Amino acid sequence: MSYLDKLKSRFDNVELGEHHLDEYQLTAIEFLKTHPRSALFIDTGLGKTAICLKLIRDLIDDDKINKVLIIAPLKVANQTWGDEISKWHFSAPLSHKLVRAEHIIEAVNAYARNEKTRPFNESDLKKISRKVNTRVNKFLKNNPDVSESDKNTLIAKTQLAVEKEYRKWLTEKARVEAAGIQIRKYERECPTVIHIINHEMVEWLVNAWGANDWIYDCVIYDESDGIKDATTKRWKALDSIRHKTTHFYELTATPAAENHLGLFAQIKLLDGGKRLGRTMTEYKERYFNVNPYNYNYKITLKEGAADAIADAIADITLVMKQEDYLKDIPPYVVEDVLYELPEKQRELYNAMSKTGMIEVDGREIIAEQAGSVLQKMMQICAGFVYEGTESISDFGAVVKDRQIHYLHTAKIEALRELMKRHPDENFLISYYHQGSLALLQKHFPEAIKMDRQGTQKAAWNRREIKMLLMHPKSGAHGLNLQKGGHIVINFDVYFSYGQYYQFLRRLARRGQENDKVLVYNLLAERTYDVVVKKACWEGKQNTQNVFFELIQKCKKALKHG
Repeated sequence: MSYLDKLKSRFDNVELGEHHLDEYQLTAIEFLKTHPRSALFIDTGLGKTAICLKLIRDLIDDDKINKVLIIAPLKVANQTWGDEISKWHFSAPLSHKLVRAEHIIEAVNAYARNEKTRPFNESDLKKISRKVNTRVNKFLKNNPDVSESDKNTLIAKTQLAVEKEYRKWLTEKARVEAAGIQIRKYERECPTVIHIINHEMVEWLVNAWGANDWIYDCVIYDESDGIKDATTKRWKALDSIRHKTTHFYELTATPAAENHLGLFAQIKLLDGGKRLGRTMTEYKERYFNVNPYNYNYKITLKEGAADAIADAIADITLVMKQEDYLKDIPPYVVEDVLYELPEKQRELYNAMSKTGMIEVDGREIIAEQAGSVLQKMMQICAGFVYEGTESISDFGAVVKDRQIHYLHTAKIEALRELMKRHPDENFLISYYHQGSLALLQKHFPEAIKMDRQGTQKAAWNRREIKMLLMHPKSGAHGLNLQKGGHIVINFDVYFSYGQYYQFLRRLARRGQENDKVLVYNLLAERTYDVVVKKACWEGKQNTQNVFFELIQKCKKALKHG
């Protein structure tokens, strides 16, 4: 009996876990089964993990797949998927393994250490010599008047630089080869149906296996908005193995949280560029107003482009919104809590806006770019400002650092007053800047910061933590925190609607015991806090909602057409 046959036999008469799925989840499963390269744009709390696990079970039963790779955000990979596999009746027997770099890192590092100290052999020296000669000759061709002594110096410096680059290349090559050896050994000794990795390991795993030996015929990318840039190494690694998979699925609640540009990379991984164009340039020219001759141009959608994009991808996407399927999800109520900047800090804010330069504690703080000016203005609103510093180490290297200058406590006092309105409640507080975190920890020493692994989740849900501090990026995915409280406070304003939406959904989800979730935004009056919040959180929410409605409209047309 083969390993897969043995696995299937484990499903017979299994008594473990839950088994009930809702009708909308079964609908999603059927769509994914009939569209082996597709995207599920599914809202938080609708059970996408359970949907995918039942899908995997069915595809195995139908002999469609043998090996599954699940790619998820760090916390979701480390906790959620393994827990959910064990929970459900239909997936409990599935063998799975969380593949983490540290499982094989020692062996990989040993290969790397050996490569760092191994003397160059004859073949290495020949390659290095060719590279040195090429670079030197190119320089001399453009600079024919170089003296003999300068020429010798140039050769010596080039030799050292090439040797350093070549050594780095050898070391990385050794790491990849060692990882490949170890992952193959691991698979032989402990074969499993499902491997789970975090987003950051994609390139590593693809390199370890190599495109020619790729073993996964099904890839599920959880939170696919993380691959919205087709120029990244991660996207290119996935693209290199796309043709090796028979089933490729993308899952996210926020595919177009920022704008429509991020859709191109996600869709091209599914169809190779058939629907939206083979290149980003083609995509922009087809659907966007672009003026490449204007440095400050703003890319906007052409008239009717949103409908055209939705129509183009409707056949391989399924939209599922919370409000359409779940009636027991509490609404979230948003309130802006405004406070006034102190007079002195208002002057600093205005000065930074006009000149890009302020003086604090006898130090001159300069923002050299427009983006830096905006960031520092919003830092001033929060109660601090960063000063970038440079120093020279004992070895002559430039060491860059930043110093925090604390300016006021107006936002801290606004937070105190807000908390007094709910004396018996717990608070989930988002911060964006490390300076804001430092302020919060300074004035609220009892506050607990959520770590990268999410280990404070259990204590929060037992209502043992009064104030839980969390970065929106760290808390955007995979954490069910609805048992610990119903109040979200955004201490900082930031630019990502996707992170904002996902963060407040940590509480606004099924299992929340209160009838509503309260969301408070702390904003400095008459500042960019208000402007950015309106543009990035309210405006982009409307953009994505319209996009979802268009896809649903196009799908109905396809169904009846």
